[in-house]
Amino acid sequence: MTSSMTSKYPVVVTGGSGCLGQHLIKLLQTNTDHVTEIRVLDAIPYENKLGHKETKPVISTCGDITNTDLLRRAFRGAKSVFHLASLVSLGSFPDNQGMERINVKGTRQVIDACIKEGVECLIYCSTIEVVLGFDDIIDGTEDNMKAPKTYVHEGYAKTKLQAESMVLQENNCQLDTGGVLKTAALRPYVFYGELDRHYITQLMKVVKRTAGILIQTGNGKALHQHAYVGNIAWAFICAEKAVRTNPAAAGEAYFITDDTPVNNIYSQVIPFLAEKGIRPSPIRFPFWMMFVLLYLAECLVILLSPLIKIDIGVTSSALHFANTTIKLSNVKARTLLNYTPLFSVEESLLKSRAYYKDVSI
Repeated sequence: MTSSMTSKYPVVVTGGSGCLGQHLIKLLQTNTDHVTEIRVLDAIPYENKLGHKETKPVISTCGDITNTDLLRRAFRGAKSVFHLASLVSLGSFPDNQGMERINVKGTRQVIDACIKEGVECLIYCSTIEVVLGFDDIIDGTEDNMKAPKTYVHEGYAKTKLQAESMVLQENNCQLDTGGVLKTAALRPYVFYGELDRHYITQLMKVVKRTAGILIQTGNGKALHQHAYVGNIAWAFICAEKAVRTNPAAAGEAYFITDDTPVNNIYSQVIPFLAEKGIRPSPIRFPFWMMFVLLYLAECLVILLSPLIKIDIGVTSSALHFANTTIKLSNVKARTLLNYTPLFSVEESLLKSRAYYKDVSI
C-alpha cells in the first residue's frame, strides 16, 4: 500500500473479512456517497462473499493488528477507521493471552496509528458482553448498565471493556497532523444473518452431537433481543456520520439492536435451525439440573486437561446466558446517531433463513 492515494475519502475496516466486516463493506459500497475507497485490514485476505456490486476500489492488506508499521501504512491518508478486528475465544479453554494481545494491545496500536496518521474518526466495535453478568437486564440503557462483578465470559468481556475504555478516553485527543480524533463505541447484541459462523452456526454444530435435537432448558420465560447483522453494520455507518458532525455523539458507547421481536432464545433460533432439519426437544429440562450436569462436566474436563484438552462445546456460563433476560434500549443510538434499522424484520429473517439452510456445519 502506498501513501500516494489521491482518493478524497478513504476509510479503513479492520477485521473486514469477518461476518460483520463483510456486511459493513457491502453498505460502504452501496449506501454511502461520501466514501471513495475502502481499505480492509485482516489476518486473512478479503473477498466479497455477499456478492454485492463493487463500484469503489477495495484494497486488502493482510497482517497482524499489532503490527505498527502495517497499521500506519493502511491508515495513511484515511479519513475514518472502523475497528472491528478482535479475538472472540469462549468455550472450555479460552485463549486469554491471545485476547489480551489482539483486543487490548491491538486496539492501543490502532488508536496510536490514528493519532500519528491524522485519522479524524474511529468507530470501535465493542459488545454487550462488557455489561453482561448473571442478572436479568430489563430496559438496560448505557447509563444504568455498569460492569458486573462477574462476567458471563470473563476473559473476552474484560479485554473488550479495556479496549472500549481506551477508545472513548481518546475522544478529542490531538492528532499529530493537527485537528482532533473523534471516537465512539458500538455494543451490538448477539447477531444473526449471512456469514454468521459464531452463533447460530456454532449452535448447529453442538446440536449435531445430540442427534439433531435442540435440548430446551428452563421455563422459556427468559427474553432475548437478537439483531440482524445488516442492521448492526448500518449502525456503524450512522455512527461515523454522527460522530463527525455532532460533538454530542462522540466519546460515547451505544447499545445496538433492531426491530427483531424480543422472545425466548429457543423461539428465536428454532426457525433457523429448522432449515437444517433440527427440531427442539419435546420437553423442557429444568435449568438447575442441566446447569449442575454441565458444571460437573466442566470440572472433569479441567481435571483431565493436563492429559487431554476436551472442549464440550457448551459451557455452564452459556447455558446461564440463555436463561437470563436481556432487553436493551436503543434510544440513545436512535437519538444521537440518527440510527434506524435499514432492513425490515421480514427481509432480515428471509435472508438469514436462506443462509442457514445452505451453511456447512
